Amino acid sequence: MLKVMQTAKKNKWLSALLLTIKSFSYSFLLASFVFVLAVSLLCSLAVKPLVGRLVEVKQLFETTSHRSSLGLSLELFGGLLYGQYQEFPSRRWLILGTDQVDGSNREDVLTDTIILVSYNQDADKISLISFPRDIYLPTYGHKINQLYELGLAENPARPSSLIQTAVEEMIGQKIESVLVLSLSDLQNLIDRQGGVFVDIENSFTDERFPRAGVDVTTETDPARLYETISFEKGPQVLSGEQAIKFIRSRYANEMVEQGDLARQRRQQKVFLGLANQLLSPLVIADPVKAGLLYDWYSNVIVSHISLFEVGWFGSNLTANYPKFNQVYIPVSDEPVATEEATLFVHPPIKKYQQWAYETVDPSWNKMREFIIDNDI
Repeated sequence: MLKVMQTAKKNKWLSALLLTIKSFSYSFLLASFVFVLAVSLLCSLAVKPLVGRLVEVKQLFETTSHRSSLGLSLELFGGLLYGQYQEFPSRRWLILGTDQVDGSNREDVLTDTIILVSYNQDADKISLISFPRDIYLPTYGHKINQLYELGLAENPARPSSLIQTAVEEMIGQKIESVLVLSLSDLQNLIDRQGGVFVDIENSFTDERFPRAGVDVTTETDPARLYETISFEKGPQVLSGEQAIKFIRSRYANEMVEQGDLARQRRQQKVFLGLANQLLSPLVIADPVKAGLLYDWYSNVIVSHISLFEVGWFGSNLTANYPKFNQVYIPVSDEPVATEEATLFVHPPIKKYQQWAYETVDPSWNKMREFIIDNDI
């Protein structure tokens, strides 16, 4: 009996050790600069130029974080070990992409991109759901893409609180964090990774794309306000500037690529492409790219998800890697709902004096059922 108990105990520790090693390996793919330093150090024994790259990465991490590499390692591994005993909870993050363009001098700040990212622990799913920016909310007397600007005026310290509350009311669920990304933030991240791979579904041209660096408060000449952009069908790597144009285009010559719904599809395509790329061993094993990624994270993301949580989340993903789920809210461009478009309709413009979508159910019960049905 004693021997059986000792064997069981030994197997338990062995299983725990194997799971820990497996978790360590996965966490490295999430953001572990420790892995980068180790790879660089081993390679530098044979290739001297990599010594310089190792120093460059180490300096980048310690300069941007104002912490030692050891301190960052302990935080990451602390989360990793914590995940062995505590499951990472279901969470929702709201990503807002503002439409500010450098040099335009526009006073209003609208959110062209509104994406809810959720991790459902029970369903093992990471879902992305896009909200049309033209949803009109009678309670607030504005469209949803204007709420961030209103929040900026009401509460400059927490400008996203208004739109966070509005979305929580719509979906009937709590949102743990709101991440606001400017166009330059996203462009910078993409360029730091050498571009983003995207398989473009349709070739299209947009002759009315807003030109950067033009003061829209004084300029009236369409030739200076707009530029023509084009994209060819097929797999390709887009630079940061190209990717921004790809997700912002509204007036394509191809019907299927016109309007905000087409933009939502392109936005999710770029976000998923970037997420898959950032988790790729080819990125994590490149000391410079990984260093630049951590630099961006430390300046933009760290207040929303800490390095401890990255390790914790990575540890939980080891056992059950979640499925990615792309969700689009069913809307109709007509005043009545259809079997396919069940949640939002487009009323006559005179109703709100602007193009808008309105809910078919002011109680939001249908919207909340849609959220539950899609494991969000």
